Amino acid sequence: MTTHAIHIPARYLAALKTFNDPNLPSYLQGVQVEITSDAIYLIATNKRILCAYHQNAENPTETQGTFNIPPALLEHVRSTRKLKDTLVEIQYAAMPKNMGREFPIHGYDITITFAGHAASGTSIDTILFDWRRQFPTTTSGQPGQFDTRLLAKLTKIIDALRPGADICIGISHNGKEGPALLDFDDENFIGALMPYRLNGYLPTEPPTWALPR
Repeated sequence: MTTHAIHIPARYLAALKTFNDPNLPSYLQGVQVEITSDAIYLIATNKRILCAYHQNAENPTETQGTFNIPPALLEHVRSTRKLKDTLVEIQYAAMPKNMGREFPIHGYDITITFAGHAASGTSIDTILFDWRRQFPTTTSGQPGQFDTRLLAKLTKIIDALRPGADICIGISHNGKEGPALLDFDDENFIGALMPYRLNGYLPTEPPTWALPR
C-alpha cells in the first residue's frame, strides 16, 4: 500500500469533530474526507446541521479517495489561539477493495498527527453520503425557526474556528421546509441548518401585559 498525506489547519478539523455523536448512524459518524485531483473537502453532520470545508489540493496530482475518519482518531486535535493554524497531517493508504469489508468500497489505513501526537486506525466501514445534495442551491429569504439546541451547537463550531473571537454567524433563511445557509465569514467553510417545524400559532405581537402603560 502506498501512503499519501494531506495537511489541514487544526481549527477546521476541531470544528468538524464537534459533530461526533455515537448515536448517529455509522455513515454520519466521524469526518468524511474527499480528495479529488484539485481539491480537498472535509464534511461532518448530525443530520440537522451540515458543515463542509474546502481547500485546494497541495499537489494537483494528489491521489484521489474518499473515507471517514473515526472520531477516536481526532480526540487529540484541538483548536486554541496558539494552535488553531497548526497543521494536522492526515496520512492515508487505500486497502485492497472488499478485503473482508461489509461495503463494496475501499477501506483506508489512517494516521492523524497533531502537535507531536499520532493516532492510527482504519476508516469507518460504511457507505458514504452525497453531502452536496444537502446544501440549498438558493435561499428564499423567508423566515425559519430553529431548534435552540442546534443554535447552541453552532457556538462550539465558532469557538473552534475562531478561538476567543466574537463572531456572528450569518443565516440566510429558507422558510420552514428548506435548509438555511450558514455563513461563518470564511469562504472555505460553510454550513446548512434545517429549520424547526412549529406546530400551532406563532404570536406576532406581545401580550397586553407586556405593552407600555
